[in-house]
Amino acid sequence: MKPLLSVINLTKTFGGLKAFQDISLDAYPGKILTIIGPNGAGKTTLFNTLTGIYTPDSGEIYFEGERVDGLPTSAICCRGMARTFQNIRLFAEMTALENIQVAEFSRDVTGWHDLLLRTPRFLRSEKESIERAFHLLESVGIVNVANHLARNLPYGLQRKLEIARALATKPRMLLLDEPGAGMNPTELNDLIQIILKLREEGTGILLIEHHMKVVMQISDEVVVLDHGEELAKGIPSEISVNPQVISAYLGEALTHP
Repeated sequence: MKPLLSVINLTKTFGGLKAFQDISLDAYPGKILTIIGPNGAGKTTLFNTLTGIYTPDSGEIYFEGERVDGLPTSAICCRGMARTFQNIRLFAEMTALENIQVAEFSRDVTGWHDLLLRTPRFLRSEKESIERAFHLLESVGIVNVANHLARNLPYGLQRKLEIARALATKPRMLLLDEPGAGMNPTELNDLIQIILKLREEGTGILLIEHHMKVVMQISDEVVVLDHGEELAKGIPSEISVNPQVISAYLGEALTHP
């Protein structure tokens, strides 16, 4: 199987500060690759570099065999790589439904003249957009709050809405930056089911997550970063008993289910 995303010897620094150095990894369709490590290990900066927010100092990023490092975020998203953020970035004054529709504009084929004249093509596209948005909200279990303002939603539902909004761009690779942060056990279980369903549908998942029980339960492969460098890589059962990982991050060996 060919990787969806290939990262080769990627390095990013800010002045004299090294965010990460010589990172290489492959992420595959229908697989969950999880990145873990202490705070400040470079995980979110890596996500920002993969999605075009930052330009790497050196190294290469390939998506579906085509080089994408240096491309703007919009171009990378349109190619099929979407993400969520560690700090939720919803449109607070829009409804949940409208948040989804905004993301769908990246795939919209209508033009400004269709909008101004409200042509049959625009009306058809608008109807289909609403239907898709409702379907996505239903897929993450929050269709009942479709017309609620995003700022009024509980934190756990905002997390789910952000995932649904990312899915509205029809990604083949989805990058989730600590989606379980702040969730209670019930919400975490819902999140696990959403991610596993996406994997079953063939979506590639690149995950940053601090909940180790979640990581060990759903990951196909785990990469451990420490001070911007790869400390270890392997399947969860290997990572959970790796002495270096335990010393630097886990603190104690975890039982893999």
